[in-house]
This record gives sequence, structure tokens and C-alpha cells, in this order.
Amino acid sequence: GISCLLNPMDTTKVRMQRQSRTAAVQKYRTFPQSLALIFKEEGVPGLFRGITASMLREASYSSIRLGLYDPVKSVMVGQDVKPSEVPLYKKILSGFITGAIGSSIANPTDVVKVRFQGVVPPDPKPYKNTLDAFATIFRTEGLSGLYRVLLALLLPLLSLSLYPLPPDLPYLFPLLFSSSSSEIVSSGAI
Repeated sequence: GISCLLNPMDTTKVRMQRQSRTAAVQKYRTFPQSLALIFKEEGVPGLFRGITASMLREASYSSIRLGLYDPVKSVMVGQDVKPSEVPLYKKILSGFITGAIGSSIANPTDVVKVRFQGVVPPDPKPYKNTLDAFATIFRTEGLSGLYRVLLALLLPLLSLSLYPLPPDLPYLFPLLFSSSSSEIVSSGAI
């Protein structure tokens, strides 16, 4: 799926982020240069490091997010409400909640993916395969090792839920609060 298209870009991003900013020589300088360098030095396999974990992440996150969206929205508005009567802000909130749940459950696959993508030859591969990576991280770092970056992913969502909406917001942005707005916005399709 989409992981196959995005993995080379994600690998490049991870390599650029992991590079020390204080290093005398910056191996990865710009995105196009870095992408080309990884391809030149490591070939196609270098661009697709972590693809198995990437595909697992996308499958689990998307399935959870999309599968829970309607049930969460129904809890928020009730079973007897027509889809056209659900205000957009409740659709968006349902999307935030299901996105947070999906991110929470899929986070270990992100950790494994980034660990694979960050390996720069001639450094040895730290794991035999994706399953070995999950097992090794769990064995050596515990459950917290698999959920290392979860808090950083969820803090932005938490901060959005801490601020109550001003009472006049529906009048300032009627489209956002109307019941005729599209489900697509909150499902993440745009």
C-alpha cells in the first residue's frame, strides 16, 4: 500500500533527523541529496529498511482508526441521530479520539520501523527481522521501550482537549458546527 510509496521518504527523514547536528561533516544535507545518497550507497534495500514494520503500522493504525470511528461517534451523539445531523466538531473529535487510540496501539511498530530505518551501513543490523526487533526491544527495554515516543505523539491531542470551546465559536464558524459538513474531514481523508 501507501507504505511502499512513503517508506523511502520516511527512511530519508529518519536518517536526516538522527544525524548529529554538531558533526563536522553533514552526510545528509538536503532531502533530495540524502535520498540519492542512500540509494547510491545502499540501493533499493536501503530505502526500504523497516518496510515490514511500516506496513504493520499502517494496517493496524488505519484499521483501528477507521473501525472505531463510527462507534465512537455514535457514543458521542447517540444511535438515533442521522449522519447529516451530526455537527462537524463531533466528527472531528471522534477522529481525534480514534486517532489517539490507533496511535497508542500502533506505536510499537513505529519504534521498530525507526530503529530499522536508522541503521547506516557499515553498522550491523541490530535485529534479525521485525519479530526479533519486537522481542529484543521488549526483552531489553521492557514495554516502555516499545512505547518510547507515545507521549510525544499524544501530547498535541491532549492539549487540544484541555481547552473548552468559546461559546460564540459556532456563530463565528458555522460550517464547522453545522450538521451538513462532510465525514471525510474528520476521517483524515483530506
